[in-house]
Amino acid sequence: MKHQALKWMSCAVLLVVPGVLLTACDYLRDDVTLAGVWDTEAPTILTSQEDVTAQACEGAGACVEAFSSDQADAFKFSSKEDADAARIEGDVQIRDIFLIRWKQDIPAQDKEYIEYMLRNSGTSE
Repeated sequence: MKHQALKWMSCAVLLVVPGVLLTACDYLRDDVTLAGVWDTEAPTILTSQEDVTAQACEGAGACVEAFSSDQADAFKFSSKEDADAARIEGDVQIRDIFLIRWKQDIPAQDKEYIEYMLRNSGTSE
């Protein structure tokens, strides 16, 4: 009987842990701000950065944060569904809730760097 209870508890722990880890990943993703990524990681690549949240994020299903630079516009949404609805051809969607809309043809390595930083910000890797 004790063996069965221990086996059941072990299975319950195995079922709960992945859910907790996934929730933690979502929390970290949702906690990332465009301002934090751009200001600290890309000030020399993305020039003339400006917070345009007030102008760009109006209405239902709109973004929750928006930044503009000479090279790109970037948007953060509260859900994947909102980001999907706002996505247009050519946008780069990162971590489900972020969109980057490149304005200029900048070097591929700079684009990759910006996208990498957004993809990995707030992770423990």
